[in-house]
Amino acid sequence: MNRKPGLKSLLLLVVFLGATLCFLFHRSFVPGQALFSNDGPLGAILSRPIDMPGAFFGIWNDNFWIGAYNGNLAPNFSGLIHWVYQGVARVNFYCPTAVLILGVCAWIFFRSIGGNSRVSILAALAAALNMNFFSNAAWGLGTRSLSLGAAFLALAAIETGFVVQPVLTSILAGLALGMSVTEGGDNGAFFCVFIAAYAFWRTVISTPSRSKALAWGVGKVAVMAVCAGIMASQILGVFARTAVTGVVGTGQDNLTKEQKWDGNTMWSLPKLETLRVIIPGVFGYHMLPYAKSPEQSYWGSVGQNPAVVEIQKRANDPDPQVREQVANIVANQSRSSGAGEYAGVLVVLIGLWAIVEALRRKGQIFTDTERKIIWFWAGAALVAMLLGWGRHAPFYRLVYALPYFSTIRNPMKLFHVFDLCLMVLFAYGLIGLNRRYLEVPGKGLSILGQLQAWWAKGPAHEKLWTGGCIAAVALSAVGWFGYLGSKSSVVKHLMEWGFNDQQLAASIASFSIREVLLFVITLAVCVLVVTLIISGAFAGARANWAAFLLGTILVVDLSRANMPWIRYDNWKEQYASNGVFDVLRDKPHEHRVTVGAEQLQSLYQGEWIQRQFPYYGIQSIDIPQEPRLPADKQAYRTALAKNIGRLWQLTNTRYVLGMAGGPFTDMLNRDVDPVGKSFRQHTAFTIFRKPGSPYIVTETNTTGPVALIEFGGALPRAKLYSDWEVITEEKALLARLGDPAWNPAQSVLLSQDAPKPTATNAAPGTAVILRNPTTKLMEIETTSTTPALLLLNDKIEPEWHAYIDGQAAAVLRANYLMRGVHVPAGKHNVVFKYEMKASGFYLVLGCDLAGLAILGFVVWSAKRKQVASSKPGTRNS
Repeated sequence: MNRKPGLKSLLLLVVFLGATLCFLFHRSFVPGQALFSNDGPLGAILSRPIDMPGAFFGIWNDNFWIGAYNGNLAPNFSGLIHWVYQGVARVNFYCPTAVLILGVCAWIFFRSIGGNSRVSILAALAAALNMNFFSNAAWGLGTRSLSLGAAFLALAAIETGFVVQPVLTSILAGLALGMSVTEGGDNGAFFCVFIAAYAFWRTVISTPSRSKALAWGVGKVAVMAVCAGIMASQILGVFARTAVTGVVGTGQDNLTKEQKWDGNTMWSLPKLETLRVIIPGVFGYHMLPYAKSPEQSYWGSVGQNPAVVEIQKRANDPDPQVREQVANIVANQSRSSGAGEYAGVLVVLIGLWAIVEALRRKGQIFTDTERKIIWFWAGAALVAMLLGWGRHAPFYRLVYALPYFSTIRNPMKLFHVFDLCLMVLFAYGLIGLNRRYLEVPGKGLSILGQLQAWWAKGPAHEKLWTGGCIAAVALSAVGWFGYLGSKSSVVKHLMEWGFNDQQLAASIASFSIREVLLFVITLAVCVLVVTLIISGAFAGARANWAAFLLGTILVVDLSRANMPWIRYDNWKEQYASNGVFDVLRDKPHEHRVTVGAEQLQSLYQGEWIQRQFPYYGIQSIDIPQEPRLPADKQAYRTALAKNIGRLWQLTNTRYVLGMAGGPFTDMLNRDVDPVGKSFRQHTAFTIFRKPGSPYIVTETNTTGPVALIEFGGALPRAKLYSDWEVITEEKALLARLGDPAWNPAQSVLLSQDAPKPTATNAAPGTAVILRNPTTKLMEIETTSTTPALLLLNDKIEPEWHAYIDGQAAAVLRANYLMRGVHVPAGKHNVVFKYEMKASGFYLVLGCDLAGLAILGFVVWSAKRKQVASSKPGTRNS
C-alpha cells in the first residue's frame, strides 16, 4: 500500500492552488483595486462597527436605522481572517484565503479516506474551485467556503475514529460541525444533518454486531451533537435573537407556513437549471448591473416571485394597456442567480464512474465498506438535489412542515450539500481509478498501442462504460446543434421575460450557446482522458502524467468558469468624498439621513448606504436589505406610517436627500412639517457619471437639480427634558407617538416607572456629546438646574449600560425604542457603554483550544500506533 500523503503533498496543494488563486485574483495586488463584494463591500468591511479585535466582543451597528445588535465575530476562520488582514487587504484577500482554507481542509479529509498524494490534491482542487462555493465567496459570502471546510474536518475526524480514539475523534467531529455552523449558519446546519447521518451509517456498516453498531452509531451522533451545540451556542443565540424571536413573520404563531411558502421558496433551483451543475453559463451569471458584461446576464428564474409568473401569462392580452403593464412588471421583476452551480464536467464524470463501479457485483476495485460509503453519498446527493429544487418539486414540502424549517428562505442552500456529495464521490472515483489503472505496472506499450490492445481484449464492462460516454458526447453535440438552431426562440423568450433590447437578448443567447459548445468540448476531452486511464495507458511510471492531465483539466475548466464572478473596483475613485458626504460625515453621531425623492432611491439604496455611507460612518435610518424585520421596528414604523415627519423627528433624521428648488422644500414644509415649517435647502448638487468611469459622482453647486435638505425640527441625538410621561401599555404608547397633541421637543414617553418630574416648566438644561470614539461608547455632558431626563435617540438594547459620573444608572425605555437616563441636577458626565457578555466568545475560544489539544493527542496516538504496528514481529491488523 502507498503511504498516506504527508507534508510534501500538502505543500504541493498549497503551491498549485495558491498559484491558481494568485492568477485569478492578481488584481488584488494592484494598488487602488478592491475586489467587488456585494455582501461584504469595502465600505462595510472597513466601517467602525467591525473594528478588530473589538468585534470579537460585540458589534453595535450604528450605520443603519437607529442602531442594531449584530452579535459578535466568533474566534473561527472568518474571525481570524478579519483580524489578520487590515484595510483594503481584508476585502481583497478574504475570498481567496477562504478558498485556500477550504482546499486544505478538503485535502485532510481525502487523505483520511485513503487517497494518495495524487488523489488528495486533485480532489482538494475540485473542492476549492467548485463554483457553488467560489461564487458565494466572490459575492462576499466566504463563510460558506469556510463552513464546508469545517465540514470536511468533521468528516476527517469521523474517518480517523475508525483507526484510533473513536470517542475523542467524535468530540473533534462535533466541534468541527459546530465551527461549520458558526461560519455558515443554516448552511452549516444542513451539513450537520447529513454528516450526522453519515457518521451513523459509517458506524453501522463498519461494526459486525448489529446491536453494537446501533449503540455506537447513536452514541457517536449524540456526542457530536452535544459538542457541536456547545461550539455553536454563541452563533445560535445570535441567530435566534436576530432571525427568529421578535422578528416579523418568523414566529410559528404569526403567518401560517402556507402563507410564507412563496416568499420562503423563491430561491429554489428550477429542475431544468440543474444543468448549471455541468454547464456553467447556460443561464448566465449575475443579473445586471453586476454581470461583467451584458451577455453574461442571468436569465433563469431563481429568485423570481411566483406572482410575476402568473402576471406574465397575460402578456398576450387583447388590451394593449394590460400588455404594457405586464411588460413593465416583468422587466422590473426581482430575480437572482443565487450562485453558480458548476461542479465541473470531470468531477461529475468520475463521480458517476465511482457510483457505477460501486453498483457492480463482480470484479470490484472498492472494498465492501467503500461501496456502501459511495452508496450513501450518492443517495445523499439525490436527496439534496430533490430538496434543493424547492417549490419546483413536491419534495421540499415534506421538510418544510418541520418546526422552524419555514424560517429558512433559500432551498437552494441544499445544493451546498449536493456539491459536497459530488466532491466525495469524485474522490472515491479517483481512488478507484488510481488503484485499478495507475498503481499497477505498465506494459511498456505506447499510449496508442495500449489503447488498441485494451480495446481488443479489455473487459466488457469497461468498454460498455466508454461506449456510453462516447454516446453522451454525441448526444450532447446533437443537443448543441439543436440549441444553435433554436436561437431565435431563445431570443424571443428572453424578450418576453424582461430583456426588451433585441440586441442584448441576442448576445445573451449567443453566450449561452457558446457555453453549451464549451461543455461538449470539455466532455469530449474528459472522456478521452478517462478512457486512456481505463485503458492502462498511464499505468506505472506514467501515473503522474495522468494526474497532470486531470489537474490541468480541473484547474483550467473551473478557473475559466469562475472568472465571471470576479470583479474589481477602483476603490479610491468609487469611495471618493464630495461636498454632500463632507456635510454628512461631519460628527455623524449627531444626525441621520434619509431619502425623500424617488429619483434618488436607486443610487441611495444600491450604492450610498451599502458602500460610501458605512465607509465614512454616515448614519442613515434606512437599511440596504432587511429580510427579517424586527417586530418592535415594525410596530414603531406602523404607528408612524401616516406621519413621516414625526418619524424623522424622533429618529434624529436631520437631513433628507431630495429635489432642489423651492417646490420640493415647500412641499415638505406643507405636508411634513406644517407647524414648524423647518425644512430648508442646505446644499444643491448635480449627479452624473464621470466620463470614462463606471462610477456616479456628485458635484455641489447652486443650480443642481437635487439637494440635501435640512430638517430643523429633528430632535438632537442627545437632549435633556424636565418633563416626561409614563405609559406602560404598549398599544397606548404607540398611539401616543403619533398624537399631534404630544410635543416630542417638550416631553418624553417612558415605558416604565421613573421618578416624577419635579419642575415641568423649568429650563431642561443642556446635553453635549463630548465624544463617540467607538460605536460602543458615547460620552455626554449634562447641565441642569433640576433633575432631568436625558434622552439619547439611539436604540435601546440589554447590552447598553449607563454610568453617571462613573456610577451605574438604569437605562429607561424612552419613546418606545430609545434610551433614557434620569440625571440629577447639576453638571454630570454620562457614559453609555455597550457591554456584551464575553462568555460566548470565551466558550468558543475554549472549544477551539480543546479541539487543538485533542487533535494533537489523536495525531500522537495515530503515530504511536503506526510505529508499533511497523515493528518486526507485530501483526499489522
